[in-house]
Amino acid sequence: MRRLLIWTGIVIVIGLLGAGLGAYLVVNRPVEDTLFSKPIPGRKADGRIRLERRSDKQESRVYLYFGNAENTCLKPEEQRLRHSGEADSLGRRIVEALIRGPETGLVRTIPERTVLNGFYLTDDGIAYIDLSEAVSEDHPGGVVTEYLTVFSIVNSLVLNIPEITRVKILINGREAATLAGHIDLGAAYSADMVMIR
Repeated sequence: MRRLLIWTGIVIVIGLLGAGLGAYLVVNRPVEDTLFSKPIPGRKADGRIRLERRSDKQESRVYLYFGNAENTCLKPEEQRLRHSGEADSLGRRIVEALIRGPETGLVRTIPERTVLNGFYLTDDGIAYIDLSEAVSEDHPGGVVTEYLTVFSIVNSLVLNIPEITRVKILINGREAATLAGHIDLGAAYSADMVMIR
């Protein structure tokens, strides 16, 4: 009886050791062996993976709002953007496309040096857009021009992404009183169709 208990204990210990070793090998196996049978597209020479590019597997047709030639109203421009399929990913791509500027004869609404620092989407549908200070420092100012900048961003997000109902713009991670002296940035804005032609 005692021998049976000893052998049972030995078998259990060996089984546990084998299971632990197997789990270690699975967890520590190279990425290529576990997920991919051929080289990963987008892998850099040093072995790092561009995860963001790999995740951008979906393409959406969106309408981005830029200024007209006279910079007096917003006009839509159709573009196709790649993203991961999540609302925040598409939102990020939309803001980045607005910063790049229009592809047609329309006028950019966001200063060229502006950088998107962050994009956050809350459960209640508010998108927080954190832009670099260039959006304010390089802005030409004026009530209409500032209005076009704010609602270029707001309309492009709210009218293309159902999960977004309002947009709040931050500058360098903080609330700002105005964009360039006129338009209040303290509020989260809904879409405004008045300036769209």
